[in-house]
Amino acid sequence: MQCATPDLSGRLDTNGDTLRLARRAAVETILLDKVHDAEVHNGLTNQDAGRLREMLLRYADVFREDVEGDPPVKVEPIKVRLKPGSVPVKCSMRRYPPAHMDFLKRHVEQLERAGLVYKNNRATWASAPRIVPKKDPGDLRMTIDSQPINACTEPMSWPMPNLDSAMTILVGTTVYFTLNWTKGYWQLPLHPDSQMYYSFMTPWGVYTPTRVLMGQTDAVAYCQSVVHELFGDLLFRRLLAWLDDLLGAAATPGELFDLL
Repeated sequence: MQCATPDLSGRLDTNGDTLRLARRAAVETILLDKVHDAEVHNGLTNQDAGRLREMLLRYADVFREDVEGDPPVKVEPIKVRLKPGSVPVKCSMRRYPPAHMDFLKRHVEQLERAGLVYKNNRATWASAPRIVPKKDPGDLRMTIDSQPINACTEPMSWPMPNLDSAMTILVGTTVYFTLNWTKGYWQLPLHPDSQMYYSFMTPWGVYTPTRVLMGQTDAVAYCQSVVHELFGDLLFRRLLAWLDDLLGAAATPGELFDLL
């Protein structure tokens, strides 16, 4: 895991250092709250809680609340293969209600500041953003209608886990941990030669992503292949992974700490 974690040392100025320290402090607070919740609600002993606190604080730099300003995971970027005869597809501008327009503008500006998209009005491909509601009332999410480019894409092959078979590793286990990637696909690099294919059109111009988008043809297979590259032989022994969700399992707390 550490070998794939972006190296952020030595690349920030004084203001950047201040921001980095503030972000780390916020992450440490969240981690300590998680340990406290495990003590109160999940039966974590005082001794194991102390060990877990020490471990999490030691590796706090691999945890994030967001990925703004961070480079992608250090793996081979995904490169899209187009079907023979494919030609660029550009959508028409969609209409959005005022609330969706406000959200779309704020969200795209945030993505641009984070280096996750860039303005590219010369793009010959462009798909339409869709604004959809999230679980909590009033919360919105931007998705990209990637159907036009997906129809032109030769899909990559990668086996997804058989969950019924994978769950057999839980036999005899009694303690567990779960981990989740921050912002999931936004951590995965999209090859520069393929970025333009996933451009999207807004009322303020066309933007091109630098990372993998949820919904693109190869996103699921590529994400699962990255998981295998990162965790290797640990998978299907005491670690299960479905895309950006990880489950660790062991028979004793000591074994679980060794795995973690």
